[in-house]
Amino acid sequence: MEIVKEQVDSLNAVLTLKVKQQDYKDKVKDILKTYKKKVHIPGFRAGMVPMGMLNKMYGESVRADEINKLLNDALHKYISENKIEILGNPIPKESEKEVSFKNDIDFDFDFELGISPEFSVDISSKQKFTKYIVSVDQKLKDKNLDDLKKRFGDLKVSDTVGEKDMVSIKIIPLGKEEQSAKTTSIFTEYVESKKELNKILGKKVGDTLELNLKKMAKNDQDFASMVGVLKEKVSSVEQVYTTEILEIKTIIPAEENQAFYDKIFGPGKINSKQEFNEKTNQELENLMHSFSNRKLKKDVMDFYLKKLKLPLPDDFLKKWLQKTNTNLSASQISEDYDKFSKDMRWMLVENKIVKENNLEITPEELKNKASDQVSNYFANYGLPVPEKEQLEAYVQQILSNQEEQNKLRGELIDKKLLNLFNEKLTLKEKNVSYSEFEDILQEKTSRFNIFKKFKF
Repeated sequence: MEIVKEQVDSLNAVLTLKVKQQDYKDKVKDILKTYKKKVHIPGFRAGMVPMGMLNKMYGESVRADEINKLLNDALHKYISENKIEILGNPIPKESEKEVSFKNDIDFDFDFELGISPEFSVDISSKQKFTKYIVSVDQKLKDKNLDDLKKRFGDLKVSDTVGEKDMVSIKIIPLGKEEQSAKTTSIFTEYVESKKELNKILGKKVGDTLELNLKKMAKNDQDFASMVGVLKEKVSSVEQVYTTEILEIKTIIPAEENQAFYDKIFGPGKINSKQEFNEKTNQELENLMHSFSNRKLKKDVMDFYLKKLKLPLPDDFLKKWLQKTNTNLSASQISEDYDKFSKDMRWMLVENKIVKENNLEITPEELKNKASDQVSNYFANYGLPVPEKEQLEAYVQQILSNQEEQNKLRGELIDKKLLNLFNEKLTLKEKNVSYSEFEDILQEKTSRFNIFKKFKF
């Protein structure tokens, strides 16, 4: 097979794969021979069906399958050996000429490629950033206590929807049939849109109404949880739903006593108000440290995104998105493309920093991270850490789940990136209260949000 590359521009290329008969003919013949041994056709003894008849019946589909396998293998090998950094996946170039696999002939197949831009990321002391040290003030402590009391409180059935209720609803995408129905819950205290909240306040069990659940949610993750999809899929699901109120419960905050402490931390783990305060304050400090790190990473990444102004093969990517998300219209893809392209640039910059600074995650690091996760899980429930063999089994179970593995890898990468930023960048520490930190976040963005990583 011959492969010819046409470099359209720095971000786009076309690969032409010239498939000759000899590349696939023998393989197709061998497969048809296996069919001859297995196929039962009336009028012929087993194994005696003429090859011509088999070729007429099955040749076209077998030939198509084998050529597709050949193309996939050749594309992957060529891209890998020539170290071409592609975005998305190769797309068959559209042609008015219909391809027929009925006969053994030579074929030419054209594939479009989207190429990653060439760039470098200079992580050095020349770049200056603010690192916020968020103190745990009394306002934050009080809010945390209030949230815990609600979380571990009781639920009382209510007649009408109030401003601090948990409302169970049946949701059906507007215009869809009953079989599309799902059940979810809304906490009215945390509804983002006052307009949508006012629609449901005062309603009773059995009432139906239209709600924009997207506007009610605080962010994409909340919306995804509400409608029962992965966060990565929220752009492709409906926002407005026909809803029916199934149940209304008012949250009765728990009283702060020993039973309250036992519910949160386990029986006998916390035995006084002082111990409770020390424990929760430490947890809040850890959380604020985490928020501070996330803010630093976001500021650093936003700086480089703005500085680098990475170009992308936009037309190719829109076409690729359309082909891989057939449920989305061209207008939906166009509407969401700015968000997608920003996420794409974020991913490219992060990957480049990782590569240029040798921050790749080793299999051993991934295994140790999974092992720590299992050990911490058992420790949190006051259980002994499993024996080595059992622990290994749990670790393998976690790592066999690609989603879990990606999550662990992301956490390890984040830690290495933050260590790199602290080591190489010039950071000026600034002490702020939690309230001040919230105001800082509000200045930068409508909500604190770390962009998701796209998988390709």
